[in-house]
Amino acid sequence: MSQPFQELYDRVNIYNEFLKDSEMRMQLIEENHVIAKLNADQRLLNFYGYIHGGAIYSLADTACGICAMTNAPDAVTLNGSLNFIHPGRAGMMYAEARTLHSGRTTGVYEVRVYDENDETIAAGTFTMFLYRDKKPSANNKK
Repeated sequence: MSQPFQELYDRVNIYNEFLKDSEMRMQLIEENHVIAKLNADQRLLNFYGYIHGGAIYSLADTACGICAMTNAPDAVTLNGSLNFIHPGRAGMMYAEARTLHSGRTTGVYEVRVYDENDETIAAGTFTMFLYRDKKPSANNKK
């Protein structure tokens, strides 16, 4: 991991409770490029035995959000569009996100979610609001 992104890597993989609880991890963080992974076990399957769409979306959104944080100190999702292409089966699932555009206040990111056989499960784009100065916090009072 390159030094500029080591702090982000630790923040996400060690200190983020949602990612820890869901067992989602960042495998690679570099400028404009992120690979996230998730072991999609039986807990993440839907009624039909495939990976729940919400788990797939969550992985894609997270990968794009972390990719956005290689462009700005913090980011939140403004919009996300994900096309489900093939049903995901239990096993390791990856999301690879890349920067398409990083502007002053927004960024656009593309993502591909795939399985351990490199079969595409989903693909899409996310628009992120980029916090250049003040970082968001649910604890901030007006």
